[in-house]
Amino acid sequence: MEANLADTARLTPPAVKGAVQELLRSGVVEAEERPKTYELLRQRPLEVAQALEPLDLQCRLDEVRGLAYLSVGRNYAGSESAAAPADGITDASADAADTGWTHPLVRRQRLNLEQSLLLALLRQHYLTHEQQAGVGGGVARASLAELGAELATHLGESGSDRKDDKRLRQLLAGLKEHGVVGDVQDNGQVPIRPLIAHVANPDSLLALLRQFERLTEGGQDAGEGAA
Repeated sequence: MEANLADTARLTPPAVKGAVQELLRSGVVEAEERPKTYELLRQRPLEVAQALEPLDLQCRLDEVRGLAYLSVGRNYAGSESAAAPADGITDASADAADTGWTHPLVRRQRLNLEQSLLLALLRQHYLTHEQQAGVGGGVARASLAELGAELATHLGESGSDRKDDKRLRQLLAGLKEHGVVGDVQDNGQVPIRPLIAHVANPDSLLALLRQFERLTEGGQDAGEGAA
């Protein structure tokens, strides 16, 4: 009887178990969308950590932005990116030597150049919003028109507004699966979710933008020379 009571005492409380299961399911919990689940994750960090420890995963909190997200544990063997979200998202400019990183419960997903570029542009919009409204100051949004113009600066235009709009929406739909944007709204605005502040490496995204700028400048110089 005493052994059974001891085993019961070590069980994860149902409320914490539910919050951890939701975190494992979605990878990220925002206070604005799931306030009760977020508060449980925030208020009971030791129990959450104990539930995730056997999986070599951890819950990271960004209390200013009201964000809890899953990440690979610091002591996980072979992980050089323990602070990265467990979405495993990396940009196409990452070093090839880093592709060996694995975790049995985390699927590493690489973005192509167009997705990486749009991610960098969205992150710039998000940081600009935080500079103006303060960190955690409301929902950041970007307009499709503005994003489309910025994307065309680096990728060029197809000559068809419809094709360019379709390309942008497809790229946004792909990034939505990574939890960094929401659905495109009827007014042509797309909400940028706070997880974007923790996704990818800012230095690599900046290097990617500069690379596109050099390619764009090179293409313009070649066109002028041909003329």
